[in-house]
Amino acid sequence: MIKNITLAVSTLSICSLLNLAQADVSINTTRIIYLASKKEITFNVNNAGKRSSLIQTWIDEGNSKDTPDNTPAPFILTPPISLLQPEKGQNIRVRYTGETALPTDRESLFWVNVLEVPQNSDDTNQLRIGVRSRIKFFFRPEKLDIAPENAPEKLSWN
Repeated sequence: MIKNITLAVSTLSICSLLNLAQADVSINTTRIIYLASKKEITFNVNNAGKRSSLIQTWIDEGNSKDTPDNTPAPFILTPPISLLQPEKGQNIRVRYTGETALPTDRESLFWVNVLEVPQNSDDTNQLRIGVRSRIKFFFRPEKLDIAPENAPEKLSWN
């Protein structure tokens, strides 16, 4: 028993000392709400790293395998590709194209994707992994039956 506890504490101590891989690029929010009354909205992407990072952004309808060139989501993100300087940020604008009519009686759920493209390196013994962050994106119609503030009261659990 004591041997198992000692092994567990040792393992946890060693794991806490390891330098784990971290993505330099982060999104400044955990979800985005697009009000239909707005022409466009913005969110911010930050580069906390010491090197420039190339990012690619797009919106999909929930299929994580969708790519920027085959997603049917009716939104345009600008810029779709951007070079983030070290310790700087970039505003990403989102605009509804109107190509696809969205429901007016409820919110529609989409996903924002931000892909950090890894830089090439002269070191041949280096593993480079592209990190993609996905956050929820809600399109909220102008006139819903109930106000979003009152929605939690209307929930029922079975």
